[in-house]
Amino acid sequence: MSMPADPSETYVDCCRQAFLRLAKRNRTSTHNPDGMFLFGFVDDHLDAFRAAVPVALRQTGRPFTIVDCAGKTLLAVYTEIITDLGQPAPKRRDRYSAGKALEAALTNSAHTIVISRLSELKASRRLTAGVARHLVKILDDAHYRDVRAFGDVLFIDRASFLERGWDWFGPYLQLVGPPDPLREFLDKHSSGPGGRPWLTPV
Repeated sequence: MSMPADPSETYVDCCRQAFLRLAKRNRTSTHNPDGMFLFGFVDDHLDAFRAAVPVALRQTGRPFTIVDCAGKTLLAVYTEIITDLGQPAPKRRDRYSAGKALEAALTNSAHTIVISRLSELKASRRLTAGVARHLVKILDDAHYRDVRAFGDVLFIDRASFLERGWDWFGPYLQLVGPPDPLREFLDKHSSGPGGRPWLTPV
């Protein structure tokens, strides 16, 4: 998937405003922190978000790391996040050890972690949805360990992945759709069975 060299100002502004709202909500609310899901219906939407996100995060002054999951194993993704946050990779090369090290790295970081194309991870659909939930819940549940989380987790992925995994991770996310003024793809959604959103172009 290619990434445009010059990100659209519309996408940059959309991302910047969304990030500022998320950071304010997560830092000042008494509720558990949310994650964010920037969804697209076609490759152009995802490419535009992937180009705009680093620009928007730099404008907010927020430290961040971006991990592209396509074609990678879960262990590789976890290890990449840990090392990007400046922590040593776990000595044992297994998913459990990496998962525990990732929890420690995330809860002791003020970074924004951007997870791109998690739906293309080398894993089953069920495991991939579980990974999304795990990443969001690390920060969501930090208070159980008397830790106040200052990090954020963002996803850039397809609307279809969000729909499939809604029961697993959807309720913990703020949704941001493509700001396409010509086609006006929704930034709103109607509820389907079990509260699952129907993300359908209007």
